[in-house]
Amino acid sequence: MRTLQLRELESSFGLLNSTSSRSQCVLPLSALPLWTDALRRLFTAPEPLSCSTLEQNWVYVNNSESRLHVSDSAVQRHGVVSCNYTPVHRGRDDFDVRMLYTIPM
Repeated sequence: MRTLQLRELESSFGLLNSTSSRSQCVLPLSALPLWTDALRRLFTAPEPLSCSTLEQNWVYVNNSESRLHVSDSAVQRHGVVSCNYTPVHRGRDDFDVRMLYTIPM
């Protein structure tokens, strides 16, 4: 069935030269513009990042409890913050790494 479909395509579109074989099938290349006006309208320049604004760390360790905590200032500025902590066990090199259990905070 597949061979019959290939032959029909070859004859319909003239994909084979009289001296070529099926393994040398050549499709005509279309000129497709990669950046058209229709696409250009969909993209806008991003706002510049303000990397100079320093912010307190969102998560800290309370040494007396040995637990991770989300800072109050992060919650006030960004709303409710939820995250998970996953310990990483490193082996002999950078390729010997295991992710252990996940702890919801």
